[in-house]
Order: sequence, then C-alpha cells, then structure tokens
Amino acid sequence: MTEIYSQIRRKTVTNSEIAQQEFLTQSKFSNYCKDYGLSLVSVRNIEAMWWHGLLQADLVCSSEHIDMVGLELIENNAGVYTFADNRTVPVIKDWGGCLTEKIEDEIKTKLYFHPFRLYAMYHIQRIFSYNLSPIQHLLNNEGAKTVENFHNDRFEDSNTRSIISEKITKINNAITLAVFCEPYAYSKVYNKIKISPPDTEVSLKEKIKTRTDEIENILSDIGINEIEKIRSDICFDVEVIDPNKMLHILLRMMNSHLRQGLKGKIGGAMLLFSMAEFLRLSTEYVFKKKLPEEDELGFGVWMKDVKKDIFGANRLYDSDSSVKREFFRQYGADHSTKVRCYFEGETEYGAFNSLFGLSNRVDLINLKGNVVEKGGKGVAFRESLRTDIKNKVFSIIVIDADRDDYVRAVQRACEDDEICGRVFFLEPDFEFGNFTLSELTQIIRRYAIGEGASDSDLEKIDPAVANSNSGKKLEQAARNSIPELVNVGKGEEWGNSLLEFALNQPEYPSDYIKSGQRVIVEVAELLLRAVSGSFNYNTTRSKFKVDPITGELVLRNI
Repeated sequence: MTEIYSQIRRKTVTNSEIAQQEFLTQSKFSNYCKDYGLSLVSVRNIEAMWWHGLLQADLVCSSEHIDMVGLELIENNAGVYTFADNRTVPVIKDWGGCLTEKIEDEIKTKLYFHPFRLYAMYHIQRIFSYNLSPIQHLLNNEGAKTVENFHNDRFEDSNTRSIISEKITKINNAITLAVFCEPYAYSKVYNKIKISPPDTEVSLKEKIKTRTDEIENILSDIGINEIEKIRSDICFDVEVIDPNKMLHILLRMMNSHLRQGLKGKIGGAMLLFSMAEFLRLSTEYVFKKKLPEEDELGFGVWMKDVKKDIFGANRLYDSDSSVKREFFRQYGADHSTKVRCYFEGETEYGAFNSLFGLSNRVDLINLKGNVVEKGGKGVAFRESLRTDIKNKVFSIIVIDADRDDYVRAVQRACEDDEICGRVFFLEPDFEFGNFTLSELTQIIRRYAIGEGASDSDLEKIDPAVANSNSGKKLEQAARNSIPELVNVGKGEEWGNSLLEFALNQPEYPSDYIKSGQRVIVEVAELLLRAVSGSFNYNTTRSKFKVDPITGELVLRNI
C-alpha cells in the first residue's frame, strides 16, 4: 500500500497545475491554519514540522538538489528542482522540543501544501495536546503537574511514539488520496472549475480526463473497503472539530462561494466534509456503486430509508432542487410556499386572508368560480394543482357542496391523484356549513353595531334573515335590512367576523346537525400545522391519497 501512495504523490506533483484549489506556500499555509482556529502555526513551525516528517508537503521546489531520504526528484527544469514528498514519519525518540531544533535554513526550499493538509494540522495538535482543564491549576496545582508529567512520560514511551508515527502516516495518506481525487470531484461539489491558462498545449479539461483514468486504476488497487474506512474516519473527525451535524448539512446546501468563505472550526469541519465527499464521488465513479453520504457517517447515523421518508430521496447533495428545498422546509430554513389554500368565494378568502395574508409560506387563492373545466375555464386551477405536486406544496381546497359542478371538478382531481393535502366540502355552503342561523344572526348584529347601527335598526335584522338557508340569501337579506349592512358578505372584514366568532367558539353548538370542531377552525389549524412543519410532504404523498367523496386523507393500497 505504501508504494500506491508514493505513486499517487508522483502523479500529483507531475500534474500539480490541475489542482482546483491553490497549493499554499509555507507562509500562506501558516495564515490559512490560523484562519481555521489553529494556534502555534508560525512559518518556522510549519517548516520544522515538515522537516521532521510530521507534515507532508504536496509539492517541494528548490533551487538546489535536496538529499533527503524519501524526497523523490520528479523534475529539474532550468535549475528548479521539483520533488514528491514520499518520506515516512520517523519514530523519534523524544518529540519534546523538536520544533526548536536547528534545520538547514541554507537550503532554498519552497514547500507547497494543499488546503486539505489542514487535516494533518488538526491531528498533530490533537495528538500532542495535554488533557488538562484550563482551570486545573486553580483547582489543584499539584494535580496539574501530575497530569503534565503523565503526558511527558507518555510521549517518551516507545509504544506511544510508534502509534503516533503510524497515526500521522495514516492521516497524510488519506489527505494524499483526497488531493489526488480533487480535480475529478471538485466541480461536482462546488459547481465550478478552474480555467485553463491561454496558449496551453494540453487543456486543463484533457488533463483532468487523464487524472480520471488514473483515479480508476488507483482506487481499484486500494479497494472500496479501505477507502470507506478512510471516509468514515474523516467524517468522525468532522464532528470532533465541530459537533453540529445538522448545521453541516445546511451549510453543504449553501452557495459554494459562501461555503468556501467559512472560517474557524466550522470552516475547517466543512473543508474535511468536502474531502470525504471528493473520495465518495470518485469511489462511486470507479466502482459504479452508491455509497452513504457524509451525514450518514460520523457519530450519529440515519436509520435506513429515513431520509427518503422525510425528504423524498436517500441522497441529499446530488439530488434535484425539490429534495433540497424539502430539507430546508423541514428545518425551518426555507420560507417559500409550503401550502396553497384554494377558496371558492370572497367570504372564505377574506376570513383566512386576515389570518395568513402576511405569511409567505401560505398562498391563498380565490378561485372566483374558475373551477369547472368548460371551454377552458378552470384549466388554470387543475394546472395549479399539478404545479403544487411538482413543487411539493400541500393543496388545501375549501368548496361549497351545493355546487355540483364544482364538486365534480374537485373530485375528478382527487381521482386523478392531483391533490396532496385535503378537501373540505362544506354543506350546503361556507356560512351554513360552519354556523347555525342563530349564530350567523349574532355575527351580523355584531357587525352592524361596529358599523354604527342603532338599537331600533338592530331589531330589523332578525326578521329580515329568518328564512335564510344559504349564505347568499342570508347576505342579501342582511344588506336589504338596514344601510349599515350594505357590505355584509363583501371583503375581508366580513370573513374576519366569521373567523373571529369561530375561534372564540370552536365547537359546533348542541343544536347543530353535527358535533365537534367547526370546519373553519379545522382548516385554520391545518394551515398552521402545515406551515410549522408538523406534516412531511414526502411521507404524506407516498402513503396517503385524498378520498374524492370525503376529501379526507386515506391510506394508499400499497
């Protein structure tokens, strides 16, 4: 396996210009590490870590030939020596103070590190850290000294020194493999690619194609099990650096430019996240097999098919926009329309507009009679329902049952499975499907008082509306009774009067033809629950359908 990684490093150096992320000099890499929350990463320390084999370079250039075991000459171009860093990590007898030892400054060496080498720096600092609380000295000074002595002895132990060497070698090899795969997978993760310099004999695209062929051979030799173990380790380390797993997924959905601009520990975690993703995409290409995404590895894993049930697909990052949009919806990060509610008249539209009109997650549609498909009329309604399905938007329809033609049109949409949500057939209509005549009269009287009606005028209302058995007849009778009721049944104010009464008295009265919660209240609560994320669209769509007779959700026959 050692020879495979040596081969990878040679190929990386030979075609270093195809790397999509800039190789950083020791000076730039020092600043890069500081940006991502690491300390004691001066240029001098970077060079010393490299000199002692703790930190591997992805490219070494010098104006002189360097005679160092494991530093392999690749090219001598007009006095510029280019090397592949194939050194092994030595088992040093005493790591203590090694960074202050003299190194050969007279050698004019430029070291270049891929940003992924940050992973090695995290491990070096973690390996050599003392498990000592910042306030240990305040709690027990002697105990602090005991802990320090324990770690000093541990680092000098021959077995520990061997383990450290193996661990750092393993990390450097993982980085080497990710750097090698980067040119192939970068555009798939960040949706962009580096442009070839002008007058280039062989285009960057052609060189990446060559690298893709090389990846196929290399990864086949390493084997899928070994690569998946590397990937799993990286994903665990992502959560060690920053434990906010769901935040990592949200950030992965971000614009690539913003994602790459992240700093601190979360920025470092996301850099490692992309490392693991580069390896997965390359491995899937070579072995023609779908592998678990990065969020499925690490400390907390998803149960089988749970992502499909919640978001509509088992894969998030290379799925279409609708899956990503559903993810954002489930976690409250997406404020686009979640539910569209269709009404058949001004009164019901006005009632719910007073409650949800300012919400950008509820879209209220007043059909104004455009429900029946006659000569093209109503086609827009059916098309809107199909669009809801496409965009994973719940459809809620509230319609009067006394219009047979409307009912048939909606039932046909249910039969064609073009509704995911709920249909409410109000008998005989919106007003009398929610209230008794006595209650409607009370609401009209309150409305009239608000409009300045006198006591004598109020006495005219009851006999005027006494024989009403539909919303239209009731509204017309009220408007004819006194001037203050000229706008009853028109606009949001009247609808709001009905909704306000219902919310204060959500249950049907005992003398009504049915019991339980009023439909108007049920619709309001349903909309509130839908926008709060209580319902999952994919689960609802896959497991339920709308019954064309009752309008309720019923289980599909799977």
